Amino acid sequence: MKQNLISIIIPLHNGADTINRAVKSVLNGTFYHDMIEVIIVENGSTDQSFEIAKKLATEHSNIRVYQSDKGTSFARNLGIEKSKGKWLIFLDADDYLVESNLNIIIENLITNPTDLCVYNYEKGSKEIELFSEEVELINDLNPFIVRFLSEPTKYMTVWGKVFNKHLIDELGLKFNTNLRVSEDSDFYLRFLLAMHSLTLYPQTLYHYSIDSPSTMRTFSSDKLEGYIVSLDESSKALENVDDAIREAFSLYKLAHFNLIMVREVFHFDNAKSFREKLREMIRLYKMPMFSEPIQNLSISDVRNLSLVPLFFLKIHLYHLAALVYIIRVRQNKFKEGRKS
Repeated sequence: MKQNLISIIIPLHNGADTINRAVKSVLNGTFYHDMIEVIIVENGSTDQSFEIAKKLATEHSNIRVYQSDKGTSFARNLGIEKSKGKWLIFLDADDYLVESNLNIIIENLITNPTDLCVYNYEKGSKEIELFSEEVELINDLNPFIVRFLSEPTKYMTVWGKVFNKHLIDELGLKFNTNLRVSEDSDFYLRFLLAMHSLTLYPQTLYHYSIDSPSTMRTFSSDKLEGYIVSLDESSKALENVDDAIREAFSLYKLAHFNLIMVREVFHFDNAKSFREKLREMIRLYKMPMFSEPIQNLSISDVRNLSLVPLFFLKIHLYHLAALVYIIRVRQNKFKEGRKS
């Protein structure tokens, strides 16, 4: 039996309302059906997800369905283990692929020997253009790793990418099932540091939906410490990297600090008082993993608006920093109210 070109791995947890859309975007988007396998891994659903997935498998010979322990990392790891493709695409059950570009993307992959392909994507109704032209890189990958780490909300996800499975197998790379959040960024960071080649494409591969709940977008009182654990774990991958990547990882940590403030500490669903939230912000700011890069900020960094509240922290204007975060929480609430 010949090897599939692409394995599309879909973790499925309570995705009964969206899994058909995700699968349809794959199967309707290309005439290269014999080159694709879809691996759906249901994990701990309490709705009809598993039954719907099994029905899809009876209707399409290139769909396989498995079950794993609850958790996206368990599901993705099983998907990697069961996959037979040269390339891997990770697709969340509430998102979908951009059908109009899929044939072009597959044709590019047929002859591409690179380790990683990175594409533009859609976030809700907004087009996120990362690259405007095709670029193939074999040497000097560090500047792009620095770029990815410096803007993690744009680049440090496993979706919107195509991974060479041979390198994943060679590394024995898996998603860390002990991490509750940022497990995809941890996986991606380790892959980036081991890859030998990279191709950037101007096509749009992925649609990230904001019309359904997301772990990243919802408040959970026990998630905060999960970010700390994830950052600590990811830092272990940096033992043999150059200074530029270490400096970029500092920006990666600061982006996570901002995320913690907006998605957890000052989130509207956090029932703590403003005074308690302020104390929590200061406690986290004083942790070495955050305080050291914050202390290295200069006044010129304020030109980057995302660093403004961090600079306020550096000069101990705590209430001003808190005000900025509260404004951002309100902005997010408004944006996510316009679902797409």
